[in-house]
Amino acid sequence: MIRLLLADDEPIIIRGLKKLLPWQSLEVEIIGEVYNGLDLIAAVKEKAVDILVTDICMPGLSGVDVLKEIRELDLNTKVIFISGYEEFSYARDAMKHGAIDYLVKPVDKVELERVVLQTVSLIMKERNEISIQDKLNRLEKKDNLETSRNYLDSLIEGELIAQGEIDIKQDFFLYGPLFSVAILEIDRINNENNSWDERERKLVTYSISNIMNEVILEEKIGTFYVKENRFVMILNHSADTFQFLSSLQEKINQFLHIEVSIGVGVSVNSLEEVHVSYETSKSALNTKYFLGFNQVIPYKEHKNRNLSEQDLFEYQDKIMECFMLNDFKQLEGSLSELLKNIKAFSFGNQSLAVSTCFSFVIILTQSLQKFAVNLSGWESDIQQIKSKMNETDSYDGLSLVVENIISKLYQLLSDNNLNKETLIMIRVKKFIEEHYSEDITLETVASIAFMNPYYFSSFFKKHTKQNFKHYLTEVRMKHAVQLLLHSDMLIYEIAEKVGYKNPRQFSDMFRKTFGKLPIDYKQQFTKA
Repeated sequence: MIRLLLADDEPIIIRGLKKLLPWQSLEVEIIGEVYNGLDLIAAVKEKAVDILVTDICMPGLSGVDVLKEIRELDLNTKVIFISGYEEFSYARDAMKHGAIDYLVKPVDKVELERVVLQTVSLIMKERNEISIQDKLNRLEKKDNLETSRNYLDSLIEGELIAQGEIDIKQDFFLYGPLFSVAILEIDRINNENNSWDERERKLVTYSISNIMNEVILEEKIGTFYVKENRFVMILNHSADTFQFLSSLQEKINQFLHIEVSIGVGVSVNSLEEVHVSYETSKSALNTKYFLGFNQVIPYKEHKNRNLSEQDLFEYQDKIMECFMLNDFKQLEGSLSELLKNIKAFSFGNQSLAVSTCFSFVIILTQSLQKFAVNLSGWESDIQQIKSKMNETDSYDGLSLVVENIISKLYQLLSDNNLNKETLIMIRVKKFIEEHYSEDITLETVASIAFMNPYYFSSFFKKHTKQNFKHYLTEVRMKHAVQLLLHSDMLIYEIAEKVGYKNPRQFSDMFRKTFGKLPIDYKQQFTKA
């Protein structure tokens, strides 16, 4: 059985998760539940946890902190996060540290089952691989082929073992004086199921190995072996190496009708440095998601562009502006610029590209909903959107998914007859969110809507069901609570920050809104 631990600071969420799936039939045993980060890390250390399903924001230690601790302890626990819409910056960070996936609250049953089955399959595969590898190691301990493989593995990992009977030049044709590592990987599987069974995979591996034997071993220009379904080549580097690899790729294309990509590492001066070439060849191969398939890709040092969450919000503003102005041409330009910057930010990291694009879609849809735009039924598409993004095999494919989503939103707004009054309210609410800390008045905001204050007052109440002053106070109090609980600012500083020149007036308004003075409100949450 697979051992699973549930973690959330809300017991009702844990109860819901326990009832959501038939865990026993999935061969999963729920071994416990915890409600804060400190108890969670203690439970993970104490129990043999195979899968952890946890809220990303937990008291004590966040889910990301727990994930980092799991990695530092070298535990093989697979982590699945659940999160609210507002927590995607954490979720993106979680993907960097090796989370399996993250799901949006409320958790969708089908999506949860998919991720759990995927994780169970991964665990069973790892267990099977460990079992098989253990048997092979015992059976082939004295086999020269296995000895050679172990040596090559240690060579590319930078952990050279004793050579024993191995003669580098005679057995591997590694004469130097320069060496480079190249990794060949199959790109696409061209059949209806988009997968091979074990027999087919062995046949393809055998066929590629035959071609590589002809062009590498028989020509005595280096050696190769299969590692994790990839073909790792250690070559005597020369000016013709890139041309040789291009020729190898063309032969595989021609004779096997299979597309392959080859990542080429930097050349090094000694066998002791081969691991450096190996690491850079892996980095080069990882860029095929962004550069395209069926290429020979030399390693190039790439400085990723910085792209903060604030940058995403700024692009959201640009696209919202295009929605409001019904300017599709400008929308295409802004979206193209955003996707270009995401590519530069995440280049070489597919998971980061997907999570960043998904975060932006969430930010945009949240913003539209916040401004009372009717997106009826859109929430049910969120998990499908994430699945589509994860299924893309290239950044171009990911970009197309994002473009289709934005076009769908644009069409949805058009179909809903987003009229002039709605556009005015979006503009007004956006102005209040950006200027609540200033001395804004009914007259100030009325001028934004190009109305006289008297008419604007009734117009505003019609669309928000509350008067302007009350709405502004709610916005200010919302931000005041955030500053009160998540900063060290003094009361008078918070008052000024949210638009009150008089601290006493701010405290009175706070008590009227929340039933407590600011200092008492903060102490209540500090104790909790």
